[in-house]
Amino acid sequence: MLTLWISLLTLAYLLLLGYVLGHVVRDARLRRRQWQHDPRPRMVITDDGAYLDRGL
Repeated sequence: MLTLWISLLTLAYLLLLGYVLGHVVRDARLRRRQWQHDPRPRMVITDDGAYLDRGL
């Protein structure tokens, strides 16, 4: 009986972990997609200096 409870708890833990990781990955992909389509200029830092890249 104890083995059944341990198995159920392990299964519940793995399902919860998969659910949380799935949401983290989905949120990261959405943020990256929004960042790629963001029209604001980005700061580019090189050895010679820094400048704003407007992506033209």
